[in-house]
Amino acid sequence: ILKDPAFLTELAELARRDFSRRDCRSGLIRLIQLRTLDCSGVSAGLSWSGVRILESMSSNRFALKRLAYLAASLIFDNDSAAELLILATNLLRKDLCSACPVETSSTLCSLASFMTADLAKDLCNDLLSLAASSPYACVRARCTLLLPRLLARFPEAAGLAFASLRDRLADAHAAVRGAAVCAACELAGSAGANPGACLPLAPALFRLLCSG
Repeated sequence: ILKDPAFLTELAELARRDFSRRDCRSGLIRLIQLRTLDCSGVSAGLSWSGVRILESMSSNRFALKRLAYLAASLIFDNDSAAELLILATNLLRKDLCSACPVETSSTLCSLASFMTADLAKDLCNDLLSLAASSPYACVRARCTLLLPRLLARFPEAAGLAFASLRDRLADAHAAVRGAAVCAACELAGSAGANPGACLPLAPALFRLLCSG
């Protein structure tokens, strides 16, 4: 019954009703449930929810903001939501620069799912700056893991991204170094990638092997 199209359609209508009543929390939870359960394409008709999700992403309440970012990661499509996501650039930049590392991490986790070429271009400097100078290792690690997605959408940032990756391989925190190794492996093994582009990382990787 949970995957029955009629049930899912009703769930979508309930979500729409919740938003119309300004009950954003319930609406977001229903959207997340719908997208998680849907195997029949019902959630493909959720374009109406985009503005509602963006409004919730701007909430000052972290519990609601976190739900909104989760919904965005599940529902926003890189292509169909591209124009809508342009409106989110300043909001994303604000949340990336939040003094709360949990809020920043939530933003980074979701951004990986719906990053467009425009977002990658506009947020490139912010992401590289966070990877280099955030005082929180969890934020530096998440930014580092986002680098392959950034380069897939904005290849022009390759020089800066690989320089950042090389520096993260020498980071003082083991979690950040581990994230950098994962990102380097993903870049070297991704379809259509040029493994030779990762050669400048070899000395740093070799030092890690020797010191481990």
